[in-house]
Amino acid sequence: MKTRMDQYEHIKTKLNEAEQSLYVAQMTGSVSDLQQSHIHLSLVEQELHALKTVEGPTKRVKLFGEQLRHLRETQEAVQQNS
Repeated sequence: MKTRMDQYEHIKTKLNEAEQSLYVAQMTGSVSDLQQSHIHLSLVEQELHALKTVEGPTKRVKLFGEQLRHLRETQEAVQQNS
């Protein structure tokens, strides 16, 4: 079973991967890259929701949620400009 810090590090890593994926989609304008970023963000969203269910709205969970929200907004902007 993962410790709380392991879960936080895992989600932090997944958020970074999603951010990188979104950056690639933004730079290439590729539909498949945009789809990949959507998949990354959806997976992070599911994991964050599971963590929030267990942990409650801790400060770190809220920060991760904010980062995810900003990535979603960026994704929407990239989609609109593609």
